[in-house]
Amino acid sequence: VARSVLCVEDPVSFAEEVRVSSPKTQRPLFASTARDVGLADDELVPSLVPRLLPQRGARAASQRFLRRWLLAPPSEQPATAMRTLLSALLDEACPPLPLDDAPNLPRQKLVRLLAEKEANALLFRDAHRASVACRQAISEAPLSISRPLLELLDASEAGGVFSLEGDDLVDAALRLEGVIASVVSIGQDDAVSSSDRLPAAFIERNEVFRGVVLRDHRPEIAEAYARVDACLTELEASVAEFPDEVIYDVANNVVCLRGAPSDGEVAPRDRFRQPLPRRRTSQRALDANDAYCAACSDASLVVRASLRELSETVYSQHLDTAVACISVCECGAAALDHAEASREKGWSLPASGKTLTLKGLTPFWLDRGSSVPNDVSLGSGQMAFLTGPNASGKSTLLRSTAAAALLGASGLCAPISEGTVPHWDGILLRHATGDAPLYGKSSFEREMDAVAQLFRECSPDSLVLVDELGRGTSSSEGAAVGGAVLDELRDRKMRGVFATHLHEILEEDDRSDVEKWRMGGNRSCDEGVCVDSLALHAAVAADVPSRIVER
Repeated sequence: VARSVLCVEDPVSFAEEVRVSSPKTQRPLFASTARDVGLADDELVPSLVPRLLPQRGARAASQRFLRRWLLAPPSEQPATAMRTLLSALLDEACPPLPLDDAPNLPRQKLVRLLAEKEANALLFRDAHRASVACRQAISEAPLSISRPLLELLDASEAGGVFSLEGDDLVDAALRLEGVIASVVSIGQDDAVSSSDRLPAAFIERNEVFRGVVLRDHRPEIAEAYARVDACLTELEASVAEFPDEVIYDVANNVVCLRGAPSDGEVAPRDRFRQPLPRRRTSQRALDANDAYCAACSDASLVVRASLRELSETVYSQHLDTAVACISVCECGAAALDHAEASREKGWSLPASGKTLTLKGLTPFWLDRGSSVPNDVSLGSGQMAFLTGPNASGKSTLLRSTAAAALLGASGLCAPISEGTVPHWDGILLRHATGDAPLYGKSSFEREMDAVAQLFRECSPDSLVLVDELGRGTSSSEGAAVGGAVLDELRDRKMRGVFATHLHEILEEDDRSDVEKWRMGGNRSCDEGVCVDSLALHAAVAADVPSRIVER
């Protein structure tokens, strides 16, 4: 997760968290939190990002953007800009945006290919489309959309170059479009040649340079095209003398006739310059074939040289503009897709506030109509003690709360009916884990590592969600550790939920200043304490042999 967020190449071993100093972003998610909310690969945890996008037609660029956005949660300003943008897009009166047709062009790919001078015409056309879409979104869209887009651009890795007014970006985009359109064929038809005497596949294979750059872009291009046309004319005239139908040998890129050569005929050559068996042609046609293929190869080299020159020009003079335009398209397209998916799923956009209030919260991986909604409310410095039977939904509630809190703090919609979400300096969701033989750690040692990390990294502005702490040791010691951790969380004014089956924690001290929540059999949460985990019911449901259950 850390290597993906920070683009680290070295085989660095990351344990539980990663720290990064940047004025643009907050600290990346804890690795355990990213895994438990579905942002890291785990076959047992539903993936979060696909649930934020429409089931059909979601762009790969939107998935990349949202995954980066959540793994390294934004600071408060860009999160507010995203919330403003989504609020405008969720409005039914929102006009259609050009960003809906934005190309799927990763910024890293663009920069790498431009730097290596290997950008092709398709990439330049995508960059041109991105520039047009960005320019129109900034200059023609309502201010409620264009302003947040510019604020998000300013807060991104591509920010700091253009003003928040957008005029300089629009002008720079026009210059970039002009540079690309002066070389690359944009929306102009320059189809391959056609011939009644030669197979179409032969011409299509050799004239791959057509439709790439403008024919009159440079004198060398026009001359190369003219040579190809002249050679093609000669080849057509030479094969017109053949009495039989011309065939195309794909492997050796030659047109010829079937059969062994007779008087006045020669055998065409294969790619190793050896005579082809059972194939024949005339010397004139053979020479014309070679000349045509050579002319096409020369034209391809000239076209490639033009693209390399254009790559150097864009990289040295317009790279900031190209990256900024792609960034605006990525962000805007992701917001469009997320707004569409949120309308389909019935998700809502939480407001920013001091209290964590999630009304009608449902798991993000389930349909809202078939899920039991719960209300979660946590004020500043408030801890909740959550108990409930086995399989009653405690872990599901914690995972759902963490995901909704992350989405809301990042300016995105969440599976709630309404709510408010503070801006966190960190979210720690800690589920029960097993041992780690690779690091020589037992289950309980890993639990203690998580506790140490919690108090080392979290603050009163963090959201702390702890599930089944202390299960790796005896129940008495686990209850003692859990109670001490809960007290320390309370003393440090932390905000979060402490879920456990160890209701013994409340036997000596009822901890009246801690909220008491319990899960019911229908997966609903209300006030109170559950003192029966119903372990035998879970055993029966799992088809444990009846003799074991009775004993």
